[in-house]
Amino acid sequence: MLRRRWLTVAVTLAAGTTLGLALPHLGAVAQSSPPSSPPAAMVHIDGATLAAKGAGVTVDLSVTCPTNAQFAFLSTQVVERNGNGVASGVGGTQTNIPCTGSTTTTTVTVPATSPGRAFKKGPALITATLSFCDFSVPSNPCTSVADSQTVDITR
Repeated sequence: MLRRRWLTVAVTLAAGTTLGLALPHLGAVAQSSPPSSPPAAMVHIDGATLAAKGAGVTVDLSVTCPTNAQFAFLSTQVVERNGNGVASGVGGTQTNIPCTGSTTTTTVTVPATSPGRAFKKGPALITATLSFCDFSVPSNPCTSVADSQTVDITR
């Protein structure tokens, strides 16, 4: 039973890591020289609160998406030790992030996906990734930026 839980955590972490690492390299088959001025993009984790008595975590984010991007979305992963196990989950935006070049705030709700493990108040490793695409750059239209930090989940 414990082995199955660890396998679930490992698969969840592997999927999030693969997505985070693969998106910046989509279309990098014939990489050309980088643009003269890189787009100003950033994501910052501002805080996290418990949702639905630990069934999820609401993560507060500050996001800047460059004006030349036509498509952008957020993916957020939360991993927290809970007793002898780990509570984890992955969530994302269901709508396109506005790419105005200005910093905006948003929230992402991350549901707990570990069997029998809820999130709790306390420290958790949170990784937020902003992925965006500029289709006017044919050789490498999509890229991402990320923020990863230990954050205290509050109630």
